[in-house]
Amino acid sequence: MEEIRWPLIAASVLYVRGAVRARTVTLDRLARRVVWEVKKKVANQVRTADRDKLRS
Repeated sequence: MEEIRWPLIAASVLYVRGAVRARTVTLDRLARRVVWEVKKKVANQVRTADRDKLRS
């Protein structure tokens, strides 16, 4: 039984590590996307505010 268990444990550790790495990559991409969207929104708001200032 011991001989069978170790390769399984090693495989599951490697699998979990790979899954975590994949998830970190997707989270990183998601975070970058969110930051990009927020930057775009803020830039638009600043532009509109500048336009309104010029109008008044």
